[in-house]
Amino acid sequence: MSFRHLIIFLLFSVCLNAQEYSPLAVKDTLKTNANSVIRDEQTLITIDAIDEMTIAYSRVITVFNKTGLNQVGAYVHYDDASKVKDLDLYVYDLVGQETEHFKKRDFIDQSAVSGGTLYSDNRVYHIDYKPRNYPVTLKFEYELKTSNTAFIRPFFPLERYYQSVENASFKIVNNTAIKLRSKTQNFEGFSVTEVSDFHYTAEDMPAIKNEVYSPSLESFIPSVNFALNAFNLEGVQGSANNWQEFGLWQYENFLKDKDKLPPELVEEIKTVTADAKTDKEKAKLIYQYMQDNSRYISVQLGIGGWRPMPAEDVYEKNYGDCKALTNYTQALLNVVDIESKYCVVYSGSGQRDIDPDFFSMQGDHVIVQVIDASENYWLESTSQTKPFDFLGNFTDGRKVLAIDENGGEIIETPQYINDFNLQESVAKINFEQLDLHAEIKITSHGTQYDSKAGIERLETRLVQKYYKNYWSSLNRLTVNSFDFTNNKDEVILTEEVDLSARNYLQKLGNDIILIANPFNQNSITAKTYKERTNPFQIKRGYKDIDQFEFTLGELQVSSLPEDITIASKFGKYELHFNNAESHKLTVNRNLELYKNNYDKTEYADFVAFLDKISKSDQTKLILN
Repeated sequence: MSFRHLIIFLLFSVCLNAQEYSPLAVKDTLKTNANSVIRDEQTLITIDAIDEMTIAYSRVITVFNKTGLNQVGAYVHYDDASKVKDLDLYVYDLVGQETEHFKKRDFIDQSAVSGGTLYSDNRVYHIDYKPRNYPVTLKFEYELKTSNTAFIRPFFPLERYYQSVENASFKIVNNTAIKLRSKTQNFEGFSVTEVSDFHYTAEDMPAIKNEVYSPSLESFIPSVNFALNAFNLEGVQGSANNWQEFGLWQYENFLKDKDKLPPELVEEIKTVTADAKTDKEKAKLIYQYMQDNSRYISVQLGIGGWRPMPAEDVYEKNYGDCKALTNYTQALLNVVDIESKYCVVYSGSGQRDIDPDFFSMQGDHVIVQVIDASENYWLESTSQTKPFDFLGNFTDGRKVLAIDENGGEIIETPQYINDFNLQESVAKINFEQLDLHAEIKITSHGTQYDSKAGIERLETRLVQKYYKNYWSSLNRLTVNSFDFTNNKDEVILTEEVDLSARNYLQKLGNDIILIANPFNQNSITAKTYKERTNPFQIKRGYKDIDQFEFTLGELQVSSLPEDITIASKFGKYELHFNNAESHKLTVNRNLELYKNNYDKTEYADFVAFLDKISKSDQTKLILN
């Protein structure tokens, strides 16, 4: 080959390689709804021993805008059990030519946890790169060696909304005799292929929009989870073949002998519970004692990320993380022979389950189940204010791993659904000319209690701000007074509010217009879509019962509207009118929304149901 032809060949090769990284080469179908697109992602995990695993990772991503820059994921976590090498970030321009190259020394190395954590050895390398122009293509790659094989990262080709995938490959090479397990889900309808054992690819996956009422993303996108039957965690090795054995390993290595208490505390707990007549009364007193004498502080140091510090240390320091405070609460219960279980859970309002069919290290939080002869109780030990036997929406309605000396089992936390999440209100309303004055009493239960718990601890200006936002439809609202009662025994919050609003009544010629529902107009909105993409979900459901008692003075209702009933598979709405007493009007409103999961094809009916409710909440009466 002549020198001239060699130069042409090399230039042609460079152009072909550059074209691969050019944003211009991205298919239109992968640009739709996308802030970024993963051009090529390669994950290779090699397991060489029970305590030796290497992760080689490379990602090429084209970013279309500033929002997409947050989707780059140019970071890697590490700790004392893992080491990062070969950390690089390459930047490519519009035609796919490399313009910048950042090496490990250019990355920021800092703690991976917030200031609320007392101790932690979790760290992260990350880079704060801001391009001059968009689109831009980045290539991020690293190699990580770790001795922790208890956790094996899952394959999530579509890991977030508004990001598409051109190509992705995930492969595990197991060079040991240890059994490696996997579990796939949600492959149907997605272009994901199982090439061979523990080797998966994905291609041409369009971006998914984040639509209102969507269930959690991981519940309907493709994924593969992996786990070894023998593993290492911070130098603690274990093996298991089911949840019972896996829980027993955790108990023997993390919990056993961590419940010792000093003699003076044992005597104090016996004194605190001396007058209690039942185990439930004793458990309530112990929970209150724990709340009054400890506070939550996160500790994530080595094996301490999974093993609670001893109960006697919590007593001496008056603090602990979720593991330590849960273990401490159990130790206090042990003093009076009350049985309990240490329960590992995924926290958050999204209600993620511990997978009952795939035993492995799962969860991010722990809570207490108290075992009683008649019924069991649940305690959130990290809260200083949560009522006894009430978890709220942080850990309700999900599968958890319960652990004791007999091992582990999957159980469920209480579900707070439908009419358990009840709000009742009674408003006594009168008018001075066109202005409204009302005394309203609201009682909240279940998750409606949970959403308001803590309001009684707010300063006055914040309470005023809360109500002005809550009743934003009222003109020039003035909160004259308020009072709260938080009944933790019954888990009921009561609000009593005295308020005024200007020009609530509207004059129309000789008539005066009254909107029948001043205080609980349906705030649920359901955005319409030309074509819904995701399934939708009503997570818990709730019920509202409202009564509005209007004293009309010299006014009277011209004609009473017909009662309204809207029944649907999604819920039920009722609005009833009564003016049996002269110059008085009573409006009764009931709304119930049912917990359920629905197909995307039913979404239009759901929107129509909510629209009817919203329209009914604006029902007007003519006074004269």
